[in-house]
Amino acid sequence: MTSAELSKAAQPSRTKTVQPKKEIATASESEREEIKIVKKSTPERKPSIEIKQPSIQKLEGITSVDLKELRFVPSSYAQAVRGKIRENLTPAKSGVEGNVFVRFVIASDGKLQELNIIDEKSTRDGLLREVVFEAIKDSSPFPKFPKDITTPKVTFTCQISFENK
Repeated sequence: MTSAELSKAAQPSRTKTVQPKKEIATASESEREEIKIVKKSTPERKPSIEIKQPSIQKLEGITSVDLKELRFVPSSYAQAVRGKIRENLTPAKSGVEGNVFVRFVIASDGKLQELNIIDEKSTRDGLLREVVFEAIKDSSPFPKFPKDITTPKVTFTCQISFENK
């Protein structure tokens, strides 16, 4: 070997590693399938509201009470309360069915004084409970009492049902 060949052999050789290209198979325009994603819509629930006969708080310090005054709240007033709640009641989108029972107190000026969900009778679904609670809260103030309601406040017990139809 010549000295030139020896010096060339003594030098480290440089090699380049080449990775093979990955080929991605693509379909031609005519072979491509069109995929459509269709969301199945949840049927809208029509909540129904049933107001039980309103009760009137006991008046302390009165020994006799005219039962005519305490007997009933006029149905027109109960319907007005129900209508106001229904306006603010938005159907829940979860697809859950259930009943929510509430008790609320309305003062003679129409302001909401108390609002409670009756736990032992109501669904455990938090979304339905929240929808009902917010609807009643947002409905306040209610109409003022008509002249034939002479008490300072009336307690309503109400069942609101959510059903898929």
